[in-house]
Amino acid sequence: MERLQGLLDRTEGKLHDAVAALVWRLAVHPAQRLGVMHYTELSVGYIAQAAGVGRETARQAWHLLRECLGWFVVHPRRVRGMGGQLRRLSDGGRWGQHLLLTADAAAAAEQVAADCDLHPTHTALPDAPGWRPLQPTLRGRHLMACCPWHDDDTPSLLLNVNPDGCSGSGVCFGCADDQGRALRVYWRRDGDDYRARPARRIVAGAPAGQGSGTIDNPTTPPPPPGLPGLHLLGTLDARGMRRRASQCPDLLALLRHADRRSGTDKAAGLAAWEYARTDGQLPDLYVSVEPMAPVRWRTLTTRRGEVRVPDRWEPTTARWLLADLDGFTDGPIGDCSLARAALALERWAQSTPGLSGRLAVVRTSHLGVQVVAELDQDHPDPRRWHGTAQAHTLARGLDAAAMTAAREAGFAGGHADQCVHAAGRLMRRPGWRADKLGDLCRSRLVHASEGSAPFTSVGDA
Repeated sequence: MERLQGLLDRTEGKLHDAVAALVWRLAVHPAQRLGVMHYTELSVGYIAQAAGVGRETARQAWHLLRECLGWFVVHPRRVRGMGGQLRRLSDGGRWGQHLLLTADAAAAAEQVAADCDLHPTHTALPDAPGWRPLQPTLRGRHLMACCPWHDDDTPSLLLNVNPDGCSGSGVCFGCADDQGRALRVYWRRDGDDYRARPARRIVAGAPAGQGSGTIDNPTTPPPPPGLPGLHLLGTLDARGMRRRASQCPDLLALLRHADRRSGTDKAAGLAAWEYARTDGQLPDLYVSVEPMAPVRWRTLTTRRGEVRVPDRWEPTTARWLLADLDGFTDGPIGDCSLARAALALERWAQSTPGLSGRLAVVRTSHLGVQVVAELDQDHPDPRRWHGTAQAHTLARGLDAAAMTAAREAGFAGGHADQCVHAAGRLMRRPGWRADKLGDLCRSRLVHASEGSAPFTSVGDA
């Protein structure tokens, strides 16, 4: 930190502006943590534009700061091999240089940027009049919002999400300037409040002061990570897995809704007709155990131009534990005995520290059972939390309690699948399917508990 502060004190004029802009960029731009290293993408051209200096001055500042912080320039393949996510390139686009910094170097840049109140010279957009409120909604696979810059009855502002899950860019297809360019915006989330501002001034009659700016704003604290919980609904058929986001943020409510839809006579008749028509090739239905958010996007060409849709989703919150019991050699014909055994499982969940008492038991087939139990609090980093000792203890306890309940219900043999104790897993949701033997069966919700008033469905399919 002392070396970095000394470098800022020694430089003057345009070179000082370039060094300050580079330190600010390393400090405030969201970086991916790859083990003990911090990964970010940067280029000399960006520093020249941010500081308003020539490329030679920006290149000189680049070499000075590299000697001071000691970052590594690596190949994109190494970034992918370490688990990093690269920025998706548009047509004709190029990556900058891929930098790996140590945790001490990243902390030094953050501390110096905070102490010296550094910011780039082109961040001219004021916070108060430039940001406008948004209310995003999910339309299929698109995150949309009504544009606050024109009379927008139906959402026409398409929002793209950054890997941090709480900021991004967007485009409004209803706003256009004289050259026909769509309105480009930046947006961010502070708690439950979403706000956006234009990326450039192209809309006629836009309020004064809305000029060019960047998505990073050093005058405001970073928003908390994570988007609202969206559970993914997956359908696996011969064409592969198709995913779409649900409109229901609660997993138990989603399971109840799927059970009601699949339990009607119409659903049973359609399943039987499809089963006979496709020679037993019915799709498998899944739902994500944890809330998910998009982290990678792909471009689709539509009649209104190119749009970006989610292509990869990652878990945002560790909220549920899943136990998957499979491989039974025999099981009860009905669900009454399993529903009675689930009451003891419910009492176990209510008395176990770390669990809230809410759980659901889904009978996936004649020889399969899945149990999902809610944690007593949300954990914001699912991948890290699933590797803790607390997570392993709760997972082993849930497996043992679920297996005990299955034994009391009349299941024989079987084992607990350990692969489901990880972040971003999918479970079967109620619905008609073909089991491993090729027979038509219905995955159904046998028991669901809110902790005080259980919901029990014991009807046989």
